[in-house]
Amino acid sequence: MKKELYDKYKNVIDEKFKRDLLEVCVQTYGEKHRQQFEENMSGIAIHSKFTLEELKDYLKEQGLEDELADSLFKEAFDEYETQKREIEQEGKREKIALQHEILEEIKSELLPEEAMELEREMQDYEFSGDFYMLDLQMQSLWNGGKSFDLLEKIVDQYKLENIYNLEDENTLSNITKKYYSEGKSIDSETKRKIGVIGSSYENMIEELSDVDSQELEELDLPIEMSIPGAFVTSLMDKGNSKKYRNHIFLSLSSDKARTLGKFSHEVLHALERTIRYNENDGKMEFRTGFEEYGIEDRDVTAESECMHNVILNQRIYPKLRNLGYNIYNNYSDYDYYNFKTNYNFFERYEQAILNARCEGMEGLYDIVGKENFMELARLQGKRNPDLDSEAANVFENMKDFERQNLAVRIGKFTLPIQENVLEKQQAEVELRDLQRDEKNIGVDNEH
Repeated sequence: MKKELYDKYKNVIDEKFKRDLLEVCVQTYGEKHRQQFEENMSGIAIHSKFTLEELKDYLKEQGLEDELADSLFKEAFDEYETQKREIEQEGKREKIALQHEILEEIKSELLPEEAMELEREMQDYEFSGDFYMLDLQMQSLWNGGKSFDLLEKIVDQYKLENIYNLEDENTLSNITKKYYSEGKSIDSETKRKIGVIGSSYENMIEELSDVDSQELEELDLPIEMSIPGAFVTSLMDKGNSKKYRNHIFLSLSSDKARTLGKFSHEVLHALERTIRYNENDGKMEFRTGFEEYGIEDRDVTAESECMHNVILNQRIYPKLRNLGYNIYNNYSDYDYYNFKTNYNFFERYEQAILNARCEGMEGLYDIVGKENFMELARLQGKRNPDLDSEAANVFENMKDFERQNLAVRIGKFTLPIQENVLEKQQAEVELRDLQRDEKNIGVDNEH
């Protein structure tokens, strides 16, 4: 996309909103997280991803259709349509070649007379390039009534007609699996190439010139171009394995409230993120939300994302609205299957949850129990809102664990007084703060 178009229409989040969002997050999580949040915010880079077609829709929604008459747009669209046709034709040629290759392999396994018959039918058949082998009976009509009996038999035998809707891929022959995998690869590469032309891809690559090339390759930005919405990722700077920055990729949208909501969602992920070096391999490891360093657990990720939405809905968005911003949460699957129990969980253990997301899970585990938390995550990972009653039972177990282990937690601070490991005055302050926190989460109010 021409730089003039990209610079004119790319999403730009103004600096005032960034400052207000940062302050709201500090207010929510606590002053002790300010330094972490300020450092993370200062390292965020924003990139706008959109295609010419999306830009056209955006301008129409904004009532700016007249701008499409600009010569820049006409030139850009002409180039896009030309390149798109070329890429589609190349994909079609590759599919036809694949069909011929597969039929040649099948022909080699036939008896001589059948092989000759298949060769005749292949010569008569008009390959369209579609990946389904098409409707052979319709092809017969187009070819003066010539029949393709053997081709029809082979298509049925090898399940070549509707290859994208197979129920059990394990039952396929090796030839069919090859047809399936290579055909999907052609489709994917065609989509990938079309997703790049006429889009802001090249503009973003220019903005990412200081990012490590391998990191960019692993990001697979051409595929990301075809996915609507926004995402945030940490990328290493070129030539500096110890410097990572957070990059937010934000889709163009005429709905400013939605854009601010998506941006806030991704920024909060970036603010919570912490980094450490693995002592064994020296590699960088990241942590955000409830996830642990170097550990991938889809259930914990689901619970972390659901709690992320709770925090936004209950604290971040309301405070931003009080500052005069029209902002709302972009509906997602996490909203759909998020347990009501997660809202109760947050209301009772708010500060412990917020600390856990920025510092580590031990403090939260001490209060609610690690097994209880992992059970809640396991249920949330099933992505079934009907399991909320089971999640509610886990929440009750958390409260029981909290009451039963209060003495143990207080003991962690009184023991140093007895052993003179810490100064008595310091330990007394920590004990007083702990007792205050316990009151805030309701321990002293329930019997």
